[in-house]
Amino acid sequence: MLGQTSNASFSSISKEATPEACLGGSKEESGRIYRLEVTKLLQPGYPSVRYSTTAYLVPFEQMLPRMQQIQRMGGKIVNVSPA
Repeated sequence: MLGQTSNASFSSISKEATPEACLGGSKEESGRIYRLEVTKLLQPGYPSVRYSTTAYLVPFEQMLPRMQQIQRMGGKIVNVSPA
């Protein structure tokens, strides 16, 4: 059925599908989720302008260890914003 769209897939998503619920937040966590945007040089050499950008959704309590892990792997955090 070309040209017809169906909203069946959108209606099956519940309103409880928040980032907190999807990430398995516990009662002890503050419930604050942040989006870390990370860029990394794909391959050293020519062309040197090739970058890969990735976004991570991270609970506040795990943000510092995740940021340290990203930097150890050679990534550069370009943006941190609430999810």
